[in-house]
Amino acid sequence: MFLVGFFGFFFVTVVRTSGQVRTNEIAPRSTSPFDIAHVINLSKRQWDKRRIELVVDLDATWKKLGIPIQNFGACAGDCRAEIFKSELNGKPGSEVIVKLTRSWNDCRYLFFTRHNGHSRRWKLLGYIDHDFNRYEMASHRVVRAFGRNWFVLRGQEGSGSGYYLYGETWFQVNGGGVKPVLNYSVDGHTDPVIGGLKWELKSQPLAAKQRNNTRVIRLRFNVFYTAEGFENHEFTRRFIVRRHADYVWDGSSREFVFDPSHSSISEREMNVVANVESEPSEEEQGVRIGGSTFFSGLESFVGSGFEMFVRLNLGRLMNIARGKNSQSKDWLREFLKQCDNIPEKLALERALENQLPQASKRR
Repeated sequence: MFLVGFFGFFFVTVVRTSGQVRTNEIAPRSTSPFDIAHVINLSKRQWDKRRIELVVDLDATWKKLGIPIQNFGACAGDCRAEIFKSELNGKPGSEVIVKLTRSWNDCRYLFFTRHNGHSRRWKLLGYIDHDFNRYEMASHRVVRAFGRNWFVLRGQEGSGSGYYLYGETWFQVNGGGVKPVLNYSVDGHTDPVIGGLKWELKSQPLAAKQRNNTRVIRLRFNVFYTAEGFENHEFTRRFIVRRHADYVWDGSSREFVFDPSHSSISEREMNVVANVESEPSEEEQGVRIGGSTFFSGLESFVGSGFEMFVRLNLGRLMNIARGKNSQSKDWLREFLKQCDNIPEKLALERALENQLPQASKRR
């Protein structure tokens, strides 16, 4: 038989057959953010403390809110809900943010505001789903800029063998919904393990300012390269590239767009460095991950990352090619063999050739 009862914020249905409990199901009594969070956390506590499986049925909740079910149709002690409060829509009073997570996979943010100022009625402004959290669960912060608050989400955007990438997205939250207005790579790492080149990317917004009555966000974009020897495993050299990128508010699209005229790096260069996209490579075989190609052997990291490294560090590499340090020159010769024949590579090879003794050149 079925036993149905109401307990505070939720209702529970217990199905019994021959005196044995088969299934315990609970569901939020309403679409209030507090009701939703309460039943999910109740289910998790029952599982964590007593290994009792209370299945939270959320299908009806999502239908009432008018959003897709995705990966949160039901939770059985494997979900968690957190509640945050922050003013986001520019009106008096705080919005309520519910963060739902499942293990280290799925994440959903729900944004609620009080309906017509009513203390117990809630309106959903929008939601954000992030279902790629392999190494680190998505997180958020609220940034004050240009006289208002912005919701900023940090989440994983790429992964692979020796590779990860995280990005940040700024969202504008108001009565019209939750809209992404800016995205950039914030933290990345690639390590080929067997020699060649590894990099670490770190970026962060430096300042929010007005320029010619236009909102501007400046991003500091730093890349730390470590050159490692191929045969000489004790050889390492450090290269640091420091750049900035400006994003300006576009009134027609209602978002921040890249401003090449005030940036010291191009948007394409940033994307290639972060392996968001890659230029064509002569090598065709490899494993595609997030728009980049990862190879076995010495070309375990390509995807135009090598070529962009050469372009961004041409001055220092040219000093190596023309210099007297034999270890550095040996590394450079071997490293250039892994690169496509871009003009910068050919110039470096000519510089290396010019430094060889005449007898070596004739051979």
